[in-house]
Amino acid sequence: MKIIFDADSLIYASCFKNKEDRVSKEDMYETDITKAFDKFSSSFGKLIEHLDEIVLVEEVVFCNGSKNNFRNTLIKLIGQAKDL
Repeated sequence: MKIIFDADSLIYASCFKNKEDRVSKEDMYETDITKAFDKFSSSFGKLIEHLDEIVLVEEVVFCNGSKNNFRNTLIKLIGQAKDL
């Protein structure tokens, strides 16, 4: 199965420090790109492992950003289906 993955939320979440790693309320953003990337990779890996238990994951397509994102097309299609 091809998995179309909307990565916006996972990328956004990866840019925040874990609460236990913060030294103050203002210290919430990750400044080390390696840590942010590792957090993203770990979270994404867990999602794929979970999906792979349900279906055979053969391909993954990442989508991010709001312009021309597949979710905009899906919203339009859902709206058209409701009109039927």
